[in-house]
Amino acid sequence: MQDGFTAMKSVYDSLKELFFAPGNLLINILLEHYPHWADSLGISEDSYYGVASGVLSFCIWIGLVFLLTKLLDWATPDRLE
Repeated sequence: MQDGFTAMKSVYDSLKELFFAPGNLLINILLEHYPHWADSLGISEDSYYGVASGVLSFCIWIGLVFLLTKLLDWATPDRLE
C-alpha cells in the first residue's frame, strides 16, 4: 500500500514522462539516425528530460493543442450544416 507522498510522487513522475515524451523521442531519433547533427547541436544522452527536450516538448504540445482546437472548431455542428 502506498502512502500519500509516494502516490503523489508517482503521479508527478508519470506527468513528467508524458510531458517530455515528444522531446525525448525527437532527441532519440536525432541521436540514433543523425549523430553528426546531434553532435553539432550539442545534443547528447544527457539531453533527455533536459532543457532541449522540454522546449521541443512544449512546442509540440502547443502545436497539438492548436491543431485540436482548429479541428474541433471545423467540426462544430453549424459548420457541418
